[in-house]
Amino acid sequence: MILTDKELIKTTTKKVKRHEIVHAFLKESGLDCASHHAIAWAQDEEIVDSMAHQGLKLYQAWEKAGAI
Repeated sequence: MILTDKELIKTTTKKVKRHEIVHAFLKESGLDCASHHAIAWAQDEEIVDSMAHQGLKLYQAWEKAGAI
């Protein structure tokens, strides 16, 4: 599937928003500096991307389990 420029911008914007929101939640929880290493695991971009990518599936699982 080929996206138009407008669709690509919309899709990319949503992806970036999810990524940055995950960063915000990790920072708010204190996990951004909860490691004794130079860079805490919660600052790792791959982990943040993974969490942002899995967010909807996690929410749906909670909803299905009656956990919301």
